[in-house]
Amino acid sequence: MFSGCHQIICLPVYLTEWNSTVSHKDLMSDTCFKSAYIIKNFTENYDRLDAFGYWLLTDLLLLPQQLFHGRLGLFTYNNIKKPSYHAFSFLNKLGNERIADGDGYFITRSRTGYQILLHNYNHYDEVYAKGVSISISYHERYSHFPELTADEVPYLRSISVPKLSRSRIHASGALPIQAILEPFEIRLIEIIERFGE
Repeated sequence: MFSGCHQIICLPVYLTEWNSTVSHKDLMSDTCFKSAYIIKNFTENYDRLDAFGYWLLTDLLLLPQQLFHGRLGLFTYNNIKKPSYHAFSFLNKLGNERIADGDGYFITRSRTGYQILLHNYNHYDEVYAKGVSISISYHERYSHFPELTADEVPYLRSISVPKLSRSRIHASGALPIQAILEPFEIRLIEIIERFGE
């Protein structure tokens, strides 16, 4: 006898050929904006998708003379890791169990401890969103971010690899963590539990 119940079929959902732009000449593809963009979108859509397919791996396509020329890859044509690469490197270190998330943070747990992924995403202005990029140039890539001050630009230019620091902390119960991030900064804090040391 038919009971009226229907079996629900859940198919996996994959987002493929995903990126912030379709242009292979978008100069912001080589900036710290891209790493914060990737972290923000991945963590905010964590439960909605089964997999992300990033477009694309390297910049090996019609090579221009400049080293950082706005292609969509995670590496330059001569294997220099771009900010987008470091975003995926941080995401790869997350644990399998999500503990908490919110505006700018995503916390997971693994067998060895906890992982806290932070980002300070800043959205570009309306002019750039409409496809007008006349004020952006090879040397001035952050001109479409109104909250970025002139003295922060040299700081952003000087960072090309993640800073690594380690410390040993003895704690019982709560472990307070405070972090202040620069615009477009991403940060991974890994807490590894050691017992009896």
